[in-house]
Amino acid sequence: MYGGKYSSVVCAALAAGLLVSPAAGLLVSPAAAAGQGTETPSATARGAPAILSGQLVDAAGNGARSHGPLTMYAWPSNKALDALLVGETVPLVPVGEASTDADGNFSFTGTGALAAHTASGEPVNVTIVGATAAGVHRYATSIDPATLRGGPTPAAADPEAPLAIKPSPTVPSPAAPSVAASSPAAWPEGAGGFCGATLSATYREVPSQVGGTFVHSKGATSSFRFTSGATGTFGVGMSGEGRFGTYAAGGTSTLTSDFSINFPTTTQGARFHQAYVVPKKLRTTCLTPDGVPYTSWYEVRATSYAGGGSTVQGSTFKTLKYCTKLEKGHVWEKNTTTAITWSAGLQTGRVIGVNLSSRSGFSNESRLIVNPGSKDRRICGHHALPGTTEGLGPRSIKVVNP
Repeated sequence: MYGGKYSSVVCAALAAGLLVSPAAGLLVSPAAAAGQGTETPSATARGAPAILSGQLVDAAGNGARSHGPLTMYAWPSNKALDALLVGETVPLVPVGEASTDADGNFSFTGTGALAAHTASGEPVNVTIVGATAAGVHRYATSIDPATLRGGPTPAAADPEAPLAIKPSPTVPSPAAPSVAASSPAAWPEGAGGFCGATLSATYREVPSQVGGTFVHSKGATSSFRFTSGATGTFGVGMSGEGRFGTYAAGGTSTLTSDFSINFPTTTQGARFHQAYVVPKKLRTTCLTPDGVPYTSWYEVRATSYAGGGSTVQGSTFKTLKYCTKLEKGHVWEKNTTTAITWSAGLQTGRVIGVNLSSRSGFSNESRLIVNPGSKDRRICGHHALPGTTEGLGPRSIKVVNP
């Protein structure tokens, strides 16, 4: 689908020859990972809103200054990745650069080339690549188009536990893929190098948790609806070797559904609701400005929904700190907050040896409905009151007796 040889005019070079070290890591601040939360954007001296902020850290959690700029690469659409055949390569387009301070803090600002990737209105999957004395740092996330329009800077999944990503300790000698992306004229003027992702394998669909319902009051009910246009955020597994058992969490990517699932109504207990996704294995290689490969890694990411769904028995949170009254006859719906993140919700264990995270935000396309039945009840949020919209909001909501 793409022809020619790798051009020497794309992507920002970092430090040729630096390979991954177990000491390298990427710490994403509470105002960093995309697709969640409603925190106020930070700004540069020029007043440009931050679209992604974070910190490079070593194994001890100490900040590390980068060698040269960090580069943000935009992935092709999930539709393009879904159509990719084994052996074919797509470009990761450089869309922004950021420097670190002495403590490794960085912030990507402005819209620039990234704006062209948001025309669909869907979140754009990106990967950040940088290098320090410890090694090469990589982190996958998504940018919401609203952020580029001056909207709220997305927040991390858990502000109390910033996400630290450790790259793999070993990397095979990188080699340039045999096919590349169009002609040099297609790349942004002044770009300094480039990365490309080659499909290695497509796996069978796996279930991933996208919602949960929790009822602990006889006679009440709760239901979850996953509708066309709803987004799901899924963990990305990264490895230097690409072998089973060598993968670790390396950030997240986002999918938007084009189908709906009305999951069964929960009448008692906890239920986890699952949609099926298709994971693909890709090998990404980055080149210096003169076309020399300097780093390469494998990753497995969900590139499409397979369709279909299932519901399994789950467990609930214990706290009753954030509760409010819901009287009989008052059906309550929630459609604007971030849902719970399941640390092992994406069940890729049989594929790569480790399960990854999953999350589905309550939005206008994904909602939770609670019916108290014939008696007054209480509805309780995990982390915040059920109706909270600031910050992360409740991570999940359950129904209990008064």
